[in-house]
Amino acid sequence: MSDSKNTPLTDEELLNAAKSTLDDKFTLDDDVRRRLQQARRAAVRTAAEALDKPSKTAPGWLIPAGGIAALTLVIAVSFYQIQTNQESSPIASVEDMPLLTAPEDLELYEELDFYQWLAEEHGDVG
Repeated sequence: MSDSKNTPLTDEELLNAAKSTLDDKFTLDDDVRRRLQQARRAAVRTAAEALDKPSKTAPGWLIPAGGIAALTLVIAVSFYQIQTNQESSPIASVEDMPLLTAPEDLELYEELDFYQWLAEEHGDVG
């Protein structure tokens, strides 16, 4: 043990001091020691049997595999949504540019509200 009171004990010194103090103060009779040893053996045996039996919980690989599957599903749905939004985008295609930039067709676009109202009021009149 350490001689000076200011120097902290090492783990080994502390352990040895605790063992010697407990050994001096507590003595167990043979019957108690025998029962403790039997209880210890039963606990070790039960733990060993539990390790040998298959677990009722999910295997360790199942949780990461489920996470990867969920992530793949999220990515697939996201790409589908992006693709759908791009296809239905109101942006004109290259083929529509001459029609939109022609100066003579501007009158049609200026009166677009009128044509919508006319279509709503009279329907498709051939």
